[in-house]
Amino acid sequence: MKRRIMLIGVASCFWLTACSNVNGDDEASSKAAEEKSSNVDLLNQPFEEITAQEWETLYLSKEDFDLYLTQLQVKDANGVQEIDEVKMGSGKISIILNNHDGESLDNLMAAPFLDTMVRQVYIRSAYYQGKQPTIIISDLSGTLLSKTVEPLETVNP
Repeated sequence: MKRRIMLIGVASCFWLTACSNVNGDDEASSKAAEEKSSNVDLLNQPFEEITAQEWETLYLSKEDFDLYLTQLQVKDANGVQEIDEVKMGSGKISIILNNHDGESLDNLMAAPFLDTMVRQVYIRSAYYQGKQPTIIISDLSGTLLSKTVEPLETVNP
């Protein structure tokens, strides 16, 4: 009798383990579905042409967001590389412009544009967990052009 009860107990343990593993596979597959990017092709057009509705449909996996950051460093059609380096870690994104111009008008105009652009894409990525990143923008000489924690406010006329 004891052997029978023990056999039923062991069989029940195996059965319960198998059932719980099936649920674990479902959770893993749903998590993988959440990690899939959607409407990434929207980033191929100018940001001002992306509608509010289209922004709502955009989602990037962590891998696709990392790829987006590396693509910022690519030379443009004229062979100019405007961004030297982009680093990301512990809630910070550091962007280094490819010049030594310091607080020139070009750099001071580029900083808020880059901040807004990267922040918009970040909050549509798997990295975003309800907390805004700190975005630091500087040039090759180390001049700090911008360090923001919150999104920049838009000024309407």
